[in-house]
Amino acid sequence: MPAKRTRRSDSSATAVDASPAKKSIKEEAVSSSEPTAVEPVSPEKKMDTSNSEEAEKMEVSKALKFDENEYVLSRSSDQDIADSSEITLKLKSVVNEMAKLKSKDVVNEADKNQMVQLKSEACVLVTLMRRLNRYGQIRCKLLREKSSAAKEKVDAKYLQLMNVQYEISHLKKEIQKCLNFKSKDEEIDLVSIEELKSNADAEIYDAEKVGDDPYLLKLAQLQFELSERKRLGGEFKESVRERAKVKAVIEQKKRTLHKLLPNVDEVIKATKPLEEALGVETFFSEIHDRVKHLPTPLFVLYCQATAYAEAFGDDSMVTVKVLGNPPESESSVDPSVLLSDEDDKDDANGASEQQSEDSRSSRGVASKGVEAGTSSDVVETPAAIVNKTGKLLKEHPMMVSIEVGVKDRLEKIEMVFSFLVCLNLVVVKPRLKTSPANSLTTVLTNLFPKDEGADTPNPSNYFMFEKYGVTSFSKLTRQTGFAYHWVQRICGVDFKTLRAGDAVKWEDSVAAHSLGQTVSMVQERVRSRIELARQVGSLEKKTVPLPPLCLEFYPTKLSTSILKFQPISSEEYRSGLKIDPSAFSEARENAMHFFAVLVKNFQSKEQLHAYIEVMQNYPSSCPVFNLRFSPVQSDLLTNWAALLRQLEEEANIKALQVCPKEHKSDLLTVQLYHLMCCFEVMTDSGRTSERVYPRQFKGRNRARPFTYKPNTGLFLFN
Repeated sequence: MPAKRTRRSDSSATAVDASPAKKSIKEEAVSSSEPTAVEPVSPEKKMDTSNSEEAEKMEVSKALKFDENEYVLSRSSDQDIADSSEITLKLKSVVNEMAKLKSKDVVNEADKNQMVQLKSEACVLVTLMRRLNRYGQIRCKLLREKSSAAKEKVDAKYLQLMNVQYEISHLKKEIQKCLNFKSKDEEIDLVSIEELKSNADAEIYDAEKVGDDPYLLKLAQLQFELSERKRLGGEFKESVRERAKVKAVIEQKKRTLHKLLPNVDEVIKATKPLEEALGVETFFSEIHDRVKHLPTPLFVLYCQATAYAEAFGDDSMVTVKVLGNPPESESSVDPSVLLSDEDDKDDANGASEQQSEDSRSSRGVASKGVEAGTSSDVVETPAAIVNKTGKLLKEHPMMVSIEVGVKDRLEKIEMVFSFLVCLNLVVVKPRLKTSPANSLTTVLTNLFPKDEGADTPNPSNYFMFEKYGVTSFSKLTRQTGFAYHWVQRICGVDFKTLRAGDAVKWEDSVAAHSLGQTVSMVQERVRSRIELARQVGSLEKKTVPLPPLCLEFYPTKLSTSILKFQPISSEEYRSGLKIDPSAFSEARENAMHFFAVLVKNFQSKEQLHAYIEVMQNYPSSCPVFNLRFSPVQSDLLTNWAALLRQLEEEANIKALQVCPKEHKSDLLTVQLYHLMCCFEVMTDSGRTSERVYPRQFKGRNRARPFTYKPNTGLFLFN
């Protein structure tokens, strides 16, 4: 049987009590409980002893009130570390002794008692270690509480700081608002101080009272402004009354004139036989009755063109006519009525109703109660866009036709001028009459430099195009006509001189300065266009009508001739030369004519393709030749690119030096004949041919002798 464990009552078994405070209290209690000699107690002493006992009890109760937190804070962490080290050493020695006792083979009674004593000491030491751990936990808890309390104070201070900063920023904003405040009087253009001093009454401005005080000066200016406005308001009311009186007088005169109108009509009818007999036109004639219905720009054009024709007589070669009928009503040619929002709303409502009907029919019977959509979600149909564009391009029903003839020729050009009422713009449709060049509708393009007619000259039209969805005005020129700058000038306005915000005014002075120059330019253009058409017609028949003055620069006979000459489109021109379409603008295509020529040397059997660009202002701008071999022969294969450049240089540059100025209109024929001659020299040199070449090649590029010497009949180098 193992020895029964007994609780050790010896005081030496306990090294440390629960706490030093408790130990002291226990000692005091034991000392107070020890027996003393009994003495007789008197009543007075009895009272004293009772009071002393109460005091001792109070002291004992105070001593018994032990605050562990205060005790932990009174100890330092170093002291806890020292105690922990000491207890650890003692516990280690106790454990070592217990291990020695357990290692003995024979255990006697003394060893057993010693083992029990060591176990008790080990338990006490472990308890002390746990107490030190508790002290550490309490210390951490107290420090956390202290840190949180400090954090709360810091947060409170920080919150107060933020509140103060917010108040400061709010006050700054309020101060800035006050500094930036603008009174209504600052928006008024007040009179100057000098004008105030000279015109203001003494009641408003008193020099002695006001002085140089800026506030009083401002107040005087405001009072003067108020008095002036009251005075002007009274004058305005008086002028309104006067206007009403004048309007009443005008209405009375209108009624009087209206009553006279039947009598005037009878007088006009009675004088018509006399006018026909005398062959005169009065203001009341039919032509003048129609002219008064013309819009302002066409009226200016008609007056100036008629005056020009009368001034020069038959030499002017100008005939003016009025086409069309007067409008049914003024509202039919009023831009504000044509472009009113009511029509747009009706179109939008109609489109929305049609869209809602289509959507309902597609949904089926299940969704009959659901609405199709609102008018704000309506997508404009193509019909609505076409309707808006048609309103925007509305023409006045009356037009002016001017025929310009060319001296010593039967051909004439007819120019029909129309007025687009909504765009406030005049357009022209040219047509060559009794001429083989009738198909060339862009005969007036670039009549003046950089005036292609592809864009509208009126700057305000671009905002209208953006509103009504018109992307390009150049696409509408075939339908409406060409809006050249010179057309606007001969009708009385020059848009290039107008500034932003200026109203468009059609004036006779602008048209008078431009009409004569324009007529002469048109006549010259028609003459050159007829000459170009004549040359094209001859070249299509494979004949080259070379001018007589140019015959001496070329041999009389050529073995090279034209196989094909035909006008081509811009697409065929680009595909033949393999040019990127982006390099051609629409304005450039409208300002050019394109021709394709196939030239063949019948001796060498070689062919040459020539693609020709002819500007609208021919012959002021020379035709441009672009060449291609078809096919490239074996002997030309090595340097065919250099040979092509030489031929293009001869046709585009050196041929111009041969053509005389009096035959400049035959420039296309001269260039083509020069090209044929150079092509023959290029193909014949280096081979056996009828011609003799003193020197066949020159330079690294193997250049040919293209210069013909009529005295010797040989081709030489320059």
